[in-house]
Amino acid sequence: MAPLRAYIIIAFLLSTASLSFAASATGSLTVSAYITSMGRCTLTSTTNIAFGSLYPLNPVDVEASGSVVVRCWRGGRRPNSSNTFTVGVTQVTSSPLTLKNSTNSSNTITYTLPDLPASVTGSTSNANIVDLTIPITAKIQGTAYQTAPAGSYSGTVTLEISP
Repeated sequence: MAPLRAYIIIAFLLSTASLSFAASATGSLTVSAYITSMGRCTLTSTTNIAFGSLYPLNPVDVEASGSVVVRCWRGGRRPNSSNTFTVGVTQVTSSPLTLKNSTNSSNTITYTLPDLPASVTGSTSNANIVDLTIPITAKIQGTAYQTAPAGSYSGTVTLEISP
């Protein structure tokens, strides 16, 4: 059976306060997934990632976290089968990762996924099903936005999840 390949597109959204100290803007974050084949795992839920407001006059490093949950199952209980499941995680979108200004896409802010795991392993007493949570942490260096114009910024990164 061909392995499941889940392409997960994570959209990051943030708002920056204007340099004139106007009220900050907020926005919604969307996450979507596309399953390219049937397999032993399926995407069950996602947790949004949002950086919130950034202040260019006080540029500090900012982290935001989210996650993806994948449910994996075995086709049937086999004698002496392991209760352990592992999925691989690959960043498909090439670096540098950037957030683009919603009104002028030439204005960008770079970010990283510094702790993206190469794989996630989980086990359960039920040898047939396990939910695996893949933590995703994104980081923006303060120097990346200290000269950025005010406005909303967003971007996407594609991850491949394969059992």
